[in-house]
Amino acid sequence: MATIGEKIKTFRTLKGISQDELAKKFGGNRSTISRIENDQMKPGAAVLAALASFGMNIEEILPADEGFKKEKALQMRVTELELKLMNVEQKLESLLKFIEEKM
Repeated sequence: MATIGEKIKTFRTLKGISQDELAKKFGGNRSTISRIENDQMKPGAAVLAALASFGMNIEEILPADEGFKKEKALQMRVTELELKLMNVEQKLESLLKFIEEKM
């Protein structure tokens, strides 16, 4: 059975994501990703949220006893999506206002 690090590395490489890209997403560095992928450290909530933003199902990589990290990562991902939604809503409001002015 693959380790957490192996699962993360496989996902990252299949998606064509570099270690630097993943690190940038959570505000870390490439060496952190390397240590995680080599099972020298476990991924924290920020790393898990970054992986989720690239489409990884974090439920599949963490054992059940890592529930707190899963919950924290999911909360971070929800917050990120909420911010994106607010941005889209603002753009739509501006667009509607522009259209109304032109009519």
